[in-house]
Amino acid sequence: MAAAQMRKMMEGVVLFAPQVGQLNGYSSGGKTGTAQKIDPVTHTYSKTMHIASFAGFAPVNNPVIAVAIVIDSPKGAYYGADVSGQSSPR
Repeated sequence: MAAAQMRKMMEGVVLFAPQVGQLNGYSSGGKTGTAQKIDPVTHTYSKTMHIASFAGFAPVNNPVIAVAIVIDSPKGAYYGADVSGQSSPR
């Protein structure tokens, strides 16, 4: 039951976040992520270096495929939903 609830929540990420792409003809779910990288000079979290990610699966009720997209140091936009969760370039 917990897994089904989690799949439904992750489906909401795809359905209700306008910047996260949907699959035509399939239900899908996923989770975006944004992480700060460690600055090698200061050994603290960088304000300019990031990792953007999206992990997803389809179809929601009986997943048969999973995908993870990780973009190291994206230029410009850096949030996971803006960079790695898009269905097409903006």
